[in-house]
Amino acid sequence: MKSKGFSDQWTQWVMKVVCGGRVVVNLDGELGQYFRSYKGLRQGDPLSPILLNLVADGLSAILNKAAERGVISGVTPQLVPAGLTHLQYENQRIT
Repeated sequence: MKSKGFSDQWTQWVMKVVCGGRVVVNLDGELGQYFRSYKGLRQGDPLSPILLNLVADGLSAILNKAAERGVISGVTPQLVPAGLTHLQYENQRIT
């Protein structure tokens, strides 16, 4: 996350959530007892899509470096120069 410009504070917050936070179940407006989670985010957590995109971006960078170094090769080199190693949607900023 640092390579993407996230602050140390943000990175620490995310690591606390992913590496074991405290969660509570809300049932009809009544909160139960807090308990520790040790397996990362839960299904439906609003942070999940953001973290998925960060991880996918990191994996994309790793695959690009591996292809540049010849560690892996892409498929369909007849269609895409040097072959296709992976697909990722890239959202361009409009300035």
